[in-house]
Amino acid sequence: MLIILLGYRASGKSTLGRLLADRLNLPFTDIDDAIRAEFNHRTVADIWATEGEPVYRAVEVQVMQQLAHQTNHVVALGGGTPMQPAAATAIANASNALRVYLHADAQTLTDRLTADTANRAQRPALTKATSLLEEITTTLADREPTYRRLADLTLDITQLTPTQATDHILSHLGSRL
Repeated sequence: MLIILLGYRASGKSTLGRLLADRLNLPFTDIDDAIRAEFNHRTVADIWATEGEPVYRAVEVQVMQQLAHQTNHVVALGGGTPMQPAAATAIANASNALRVYLHADAQTLTDRLTADTANRAQRPALTKATSLLEEITTTLADREPTYRRLADLTLDITQLTPTQATDHILSHLGSRL
């Protein structure tokens, strides 16, 4: 079983990915960390500033294509990973996979990102929006149809603790394990 977590920044993909991997005794990969490893562990913002977003995205697609062939693994995607056509194809075609979209509204995501100043500083701006809420609202509107199309399960995590969300995903897996 390959579990792929997708969603916007701060939706809990990495946190839930680690919890799921621990509960299932499976390896976990955060795709952002795997990509950063290809660039000597520099921040995503630094990679975008020095190498450019297209170079970052090309490596992201390669990493996603490799991860799509994993079995018995939990993967947390970057928020933009599914927006790359070749990555979206790899996600859609991953065999024996459960693709989970961790959904939250723009205000919840804004609140989470505002509270996580260390992580926010390592991320590049995605638009020229004048506020974080405006950036998230605009970007989420563009991405959400793709997230929903690729997902086998959409989980609204707005009111769930990480443990509750993990329990919900595990109950959905049920007999698939």
